[in-house]
Amino acid sequence: MSKRWCVAVVGLALAVAFAGPAEAQKKKKDKAAETAEEKAEREARAAFQEAVEKFDSGGYEGAVTLFRKAYELNPSWKLLYNVGQCEAALKRHGEALEAFEQYLSQGGDEIEVTRRGEVLAEVERLRKMSGSIEISAPAGALVLVDGVERGRAPLPGRIRVAAGVDHAVRVELGGELLADRAVRVGGEENLLVDANPRLPEPVAAEDGKAIRDRKIRTAGWIAVGVGAAALVGGAVTGGLALSANKSIQDACAGGQCPANQRDDIDRRDALALTTDVLIPAGAAIAVTGAVLLIVFRDKERADGDAVAFSPIVTADGAGAVAAWRF
Repeated sequence: MSKRWCVAVVGLALAVAFAGPAEAQKKKKDKAAETAEEKAEREARAAFQEAVEKFDSGGYEGAVTLFRKAYELNPSWKLLYNVGQCEAALKRHGEALEAFEQYLSQGGDEIEVTRRGEVLAEVERLRKMSGSIEISAPAGALVLVDGVERGRAPLPGRIRVAAGVDHAVRVELGGELLADRAVRVGGEENLLVDANPRLPEPVAAEDGKAIRDRKIRTAGWIAVGVGAAALVGGAVTGGLALSANKSIQDACAGGQCPANQRDDIDRRDALALTTDVLIPAGAAIAVTGAVLLIVFRDKERADGDAVAFSPIVTADGAGAVAAWRF
């Protein structure tokens, strides 16, 4: 055997050694994949058979659950017809309509003509007996209708529901409840449920001028009130002082007052002094408040404008001085 032949034999042996496990691994992988498909098909067939038994015995709720399970395991459009039948029997017209519309869409031309006509007629009937709910919610929010999860927002379309009955709509996001309400739709009616969080209404901030004007008006009303109270108090003390003075004059004949009148005289003088203070001060304060209210009643002031009022009380009367700065 030549040296060249020996090398060739070794190379061939190595190739076979590496190719053998690789081919075996590929076959094993294909066999595993086929086993998974066969298992899913077997489970789908078992679910279908059990669903048929429940349907025949009137257990439509259990039947539709099993038909849907079979569809998830083996998505055959033919199963959607059975789902639609169960939902219609349960009077869940919206869900039945969705199932039959999917059946027509996915089955297409493969559906036998007579069966297609029957389903189309049923679809028209169900449309009049169902409405739809449109959900507006933040992305990712979980939407439940009548306790059944219908997906996460944004949903691909409207949710079909039976008309004329209440439906519980619940929307959740991150553990927060965004909506939980009962809704009712009419035949062929679409109802929008807005589950977006409500933002607080913006509050317009008052500018400096508005705040200043409001404070001045408030001060004006307070001044008018205080001034009016002082004037009333002055009128009362003045009346009491006059009454006391009349009693003293009656008791002091010839200008000579007995000693027991000294207290009445002191009381009269105190009332007179109080009156002299209250009336001019009250008038000044009331006038100041009135001027404030009159000036700022309808007049708009520029931001740089300012006005100042100062009450004046003298022995001869009371008044106010107003000064504007431009």
